[in-house]
Amino acid sequence: MQSSLLIKVQDINITFGGDPIFSDLSFNLHDGEKISLVGRNGCGKSTLFKVIAGAIEQDHGEIDTKKGLQIGYLGQDENLANYSTLGDFAANGLEESEKYLVDVTAQILGFDPKAPVEESSGGEKRKAALARVFSKERDLYLLDEPTNHLDINAILWLEETIKTSSKTFVVISHDRTLLAHIGGRTFWLDRGKLRICPYGYGRFEEWQEEILELENTHRTKLDRRIKTETLWSIEGISARRKRNQGRLKALVKLKEKRAEFAKRETAFTVNISQPKSDTQMIIEAFGIDKSLGGKEIIKDFSLRVLKGDRIAIVGPNGAGKSTLLKSLTKEIKVDRGKVRLGYHFDLAAMWQDRRQKNLSISVQEFLVGKGANSRDQPDQVVFEGRGLHIISYLKQFQFEYWKAKSPLKSLSGGELGRVLLAKIFLRESNFLALDEPTNDLDVETLDMLKEILANYKGTVAFVSHDRDFIDNVANITIGYEGDGRWQAYSGGWSDYLKQKKNPPSTGSTFFPVAKSQKKRSKSTSKSTDRDSLSFTEKHRLEILPDLIDEKETRVSDLTKQLNDPRLYVNNAQLFDQLSRDLVEAQGELVKLEEEWYLLASKQEG
Repeated sequence: MQSSLLIKVQDINITFGGDPIFSDLSFNLHDGEKISLVGRNGCGKSTLFKVIAGAIEQDHGEIDTKKGLQIGYLGQDENLANYSTLGDFAANGLEESEKYLVDVTAQILGFDPKAPVEESSGGEKRKAALARVFSKERDLYLLDEPTNHLDINAILWLEETIKTSSKTFVVISHDRTLLAHIGGRTFWLDRGKLRICPYGYGRFEEWQEEILELENTHRTKLDRRIKTETLWSIEGISARRKRNQGRLKALVKLKEKRAEFAKRETAFTVNISQPKSDTQMIIEAFGIDKSLGGKEIIKDFSLRVLKGDRIAIVGPNGAGKSTLLKSLTKEIKVDRGKVRLGYHFDLAAMWQDRRQKNLSISVQEFLVGKGANSRDQPDQVVFEGRGLHIISYLKQFQFEYWKAKSPLKSLSGGELGRVLLAKIFLRESNFLALDEPTNDLDVETLDMLKEILANYKGTVAFVSHDRDFIDNVANITIGYEGDGRWQAYSGGWSDYLKQKKNPPSTGSTFFPVAKSQKKRSKSTSKSTDRDSLSFTEKHRLEILPDLIDEKETRVSDLTKQLNDPRLYVNNAQLFDQLSRDLVEAQGELVKLEEEWYLLASKQEG
């Protein structure tokens, strides 16, 4: 039987400047696997993708790939600057005979290939980037935050495509629902090391908590031992004798091991300026209309927003979600109707276009700003009327002290998102308008944002396609009904789906492939159907059920061993080996089942 191994990664290291981003990473990727790659912003997830894709070279270690392996790589921030239309970008790398596939994929995803790049939204550009990856069949797909800027329909299509495809996918995403639904294994990049969870993301967080609890237990034991050894070294025991010198060296190693535990910050502790106004009525909209470029975006929409409401706005790309949010907050004027804001309405907003005019300024300059405050206290931000040192404030958002001096252009997408949140949380407001706040953020930052919004005493309206985030935050969901019409529903995403008559659907989930490939596939299928089973095939069909039973037993035994949460801490090497064995066994089981199905179908004829 042909090996299903696509890539073998052995002990790779990457270092930029000082400390390594990650070291001694080892893992295998097999045919048909679905992998969720998770970890905090800045831990090296995107860098790992670039190493696998061959965009950058590792400092140490080996990467062996299957001969002729085709990789489709979707970066977190694709550059379309050198292309005139979305179709030109999506068709890059395709043969002339294959370029029709861009139109096929564009129709599925819902964007116009002829649309000029400069006039296209972030969602339309992201769909073009997906079309570029999916228009040609690959063996392995590396998708870095694929849901950024996508509408719900496109996310559902992507989710279903990954689930039903026989190809291998490794996905970096903040979308918990997407990760939970695709299954497979979860790779956790944490403090420069890769931890492999044998379960999909739906069970990962429970597994992660068990690992962290065991670490805490080991940390406590280690602290006690260090305390005892330190006391011994202080009490005057001579360090000149060889055995004492060895004991002192062991103490140094214990402290180094303890330092590894100390590197992880387990929780965010962010405060937000609270509103001072007690006004109950925040926004009233009466029959508002708004058109842009001849297209009716909002038609006869009315809404009453009260203090404490949490409003999600959902709909396809180009429907006008941002326009609706800006119209309700009077950031733009409506054509007809009336919008009335409550007494002392004070807006703090983060809009979808996060580009700053001057990306060369530092994080500190961006947060402190200009004027008297900057001149008098250039290293302090003003929070609720009091000065707070910039380092202390940034630490709440999980930034190292040296990031304060880093230019904005050096930040990753997730880091920039955290800085923008840090900026608006300084403002004393009673209304937060957040346009796609979840883009690029890791799941831990999203948890922090959920907690902040839960504790915020003002009102929140946000645009998002993150189903888990909407369910956990919103008590009102405004959905697009078509033809400029919007409808408010009670509850979050799940409640919206139950109430809406025609909920978003996945649409088609096939991979576009060249016509010549399709024709070969059909002719092969026809010839197979005509053939009867040979003697060897009949024998194979008879023994396959026993082979499948044996392989299922093997998978079950390996799963039971890996279910022990103490295994990783006590014997990480054995844990990794068993994880690799489980993946290999699961792959072999799938192949045996597929072989049985094909032979049984052929026999039935």
